[in-house]
Parts: sequence; C-alpha cells; structure tokens
Amino acid sequence: MQHAAAHITEEQFPKFWQTADGKFKLSYRFEPHHPLDGVTMTVPLTVLNRLHAPSLEWLVPGMLREKIQLLIKALPKQIRRICVPVPDFITKFLESNPDRQAAIIPQLAHFIAKSAGDMRILEQIDQDAWAAQELPEHCYLNLRIVDDGGQELAGGRKLHELQQQLGQAAAVTFRDNTQEFERDNVTAWDIGTLPESIKFARGKQQLTGYLGLQKEKDGRIALRLFDTTEAAEQAHRQGVIELMKLQLKEQVKDLNKGIQGFTQAAMLLKHINADTLRDDLTQAVCDRAFIGEDELPRNEKAFKEQIKRARSRLPAVKEALSRYLQETAAAYAELNGKLGKHPLTHLMRQRLQTLLAAGFATRTPWAQWPRLPIYLKAMTLRLEKYSSNPARDAAREADIRELEQMWQEKQTA
Repeated sequence: MQHAAAHITEEQFPKFWQTADGKFKLSYRFEPHHPLDGVTMTVPLTVLNRLHAPSLEWLVPGMLREKIQLLIKALPKQIRRICVPVPDFITKFLESNPDRQAAIIPQLAHFIAKSAGDMRILEQIDQDAWAAQELPEHCYLNLRIVDDGGQELAGGRKLHELQQQLGQAAAVTFRDNTQEFERDNVTAWDIGTLPESIKFARGKQQLTGYLGLQKEKDGRIALRLFDTTEAAEQAHRQGVIELMKLQLKEQVKDLNKGIQGFTQAAMLLKHINADTLRDDLTQAVCDRAFIGEDELPRNEKAFKEQIKRARSRLPAVKEALSRYLQETAAAYAELNGKLGKHPLTHLMRQRLQTLLAAGFATRTPWAQWPRLPIYLKAMTLRLEKYSSNPARDAAREADIRELEQMWQEKQTA
C-alpha cells in the first residue's frame, strides 16, 4: 500500500474514528507486506463487544476507493463491464450516500444492478462468493485492543475472532465500578422502571450501558448492566421468565410434574436423560407462555400484565407442546429403528445430534416445533429411497453441505 505524501491529508486519513462511544485513535503504516500495513484503530477493551463489523468495512476515505476497485475487479467480466470507467463508477457509488453502518457488498451489488437499469443482475452476482474473496490485508481495518492502562491485549483484522477471544473479559471489564446501577437477589418487581440505556463516565470516556434482569449461576435473579443491547435483551428475557416463575409457583410446580405423554416420549428419546428432558420442556413452555413474542416488560405495571397473560395461555401452550413432543418422539423412533447398518447411518446420527440433542426443546424456535416430525419423516423417507439412486443422494448431500458451510460462515462473520 503506497500513497504520495501530498495525498495524505487529515480528511482522507483522519486521526480518529468516531463512534457513539467516543472517538478512537487511528494510526497508519504504508508498508506493503508489513503486518500493520494500512490503518490500525486502538480500541479499549470495554467497548470491544459494541463494535459492529459492517461499519468497519468502510475504512477511511483515503483507502476506501482502492478497496472498492479491488472488489469490482473480483467480479465476473460481464458484470465488471457495467462499472467502466471504474474510477467514475466508484465516485458515483460513494456520492449515492451508501449506509456506512451496513455491509459494502450488498449495497455495491444493488448499485451495479441499478446502474445497468436491470435489477435482475442481482441474481447473477453471488454475494457470498464475492464476500469470501480475499483482498490484501490493508483492505481490512486492523484492531488493537488495549486495557485501561493502554497495554495491548490482542490485535487482528477479524473482529469476530477478537470478540470470541476477549468478549467475556470485555463484558466483565465494562461492569467494573457500575454497582450503583445493579442489584443482587431480586425476588419481585421492586426495581422501578428500567430505562433502555444508561450513560456513565469511565475515566475520560463516556459509555452507554443497557440494564436487564439476569439469572445468575446460583439460580438467583439480579439486575445487571450490559455492554450491548443484544446481551441485555437475551439476559433480560431469561431473567423476566425466572422472576415470573416466582410469582407463578403453583403453575410451575404443576408443570414440573410432567407434560402429558412425557413418560412414553422420554422412553423413545432415551438418548437424553429424562430429568434433563423434563427441565428443558418446562423451560420451553415457560418461554412461550410467559413471553412468547411479547415485548419484554420494563416496569412493574407491564410485569403484572405479563403475569396475567401467562396464566391464561399456559394451559394451551402446555397442550400444544405435549402434542408436538409425542409426534416428534414417534417420528424419531421410526427413523432410529431403520438406521441399523444403513450406509447413511453415520450421517443421519450426525443430523440427529444437531436436531435432537439435549436442550433441543429450548433451542427449537416455537414456530419450528410442528416441523420437527416432518424433518424426521423426511429423513426416514431418504433412507428408504437411497438404494434406488445413491448417486442422486450424494449430489443432494453435497448441495446441503455447501449450504451448511455458507450458514456457518455467516454465523462467524
């Protein structure tokens, strides 16, 4: 990566990256093949989880044009022709005010199709394959993660890897000295109204936190401050459910006695411990009956109204899950009985481990519960049809594996 000195202006190569949590220092190194070639942003550990990968794709103005040019170069020739002359095309794209908080490739693909006057071109652009193209290292923002003392903890250009490595430490560090917002051992909604967010100072930095209830490891409920809305929402849902259980003790006690048809289902699903399965099913019923798709309560009035709704719909949810469970267990038993030494046995058991492993009741979205027996019956049908055309089965399995790989890549992107 090389730039003429005259082109290195603060407008093109700013000193700081501005975010909702403040501004972070940027440093540059224009040295091809050096590990730090390009732009590096120094980020405090406390805000690591709050970084949004798509926004980082846009780099700085002085480096963005080259990145877009390389992306266009990676396209098939018939698509590249639409972008000629490339410098002018890039200028028009940037002047179209793309969303700098969203990923580049979907917006660039849409602009290409729009420029050609034919939106069907979008179907000709494999955006997943395009995104998988490896660009030079300097086309990706380098991140330097530091502690409160400025000591580097880790660095790299793949945000998801850094968040996997340090995400938990970042969440813990974020909560340091925030006890004024938190409370242990919550047993009733006597915590007032929970604001969506709270701003507070951490040294010279202004941070935003998100309050939510959380079920602690010891089973008790606590009010905690989280570093991201996603973490707060996930914890608050479970925290609210646990708090509602305390208010609906008799109903939960009755639920714990078992769901109709449980004994037979547990025998058929014997690869899962019966007590584990019962607890999982109880939690799945509570999640659907207590919250479902409702907005999570953030004050006492909303919490009490949620309890009323939970009482009224608990019987129907329990009955529905009982029916789904019995159908699923019967379909599983039929499939399991036909595996034996079938050529697809190992593959099918892998699929079943994904679909019906311990904890599947709470992992399965409610809307997908009626589909579970259908999936299992389809697997049984596949076994029966395999011998008539093994080559066709192998080809379709290859397609499935490709889709699975794409899905896995999206989960870690």
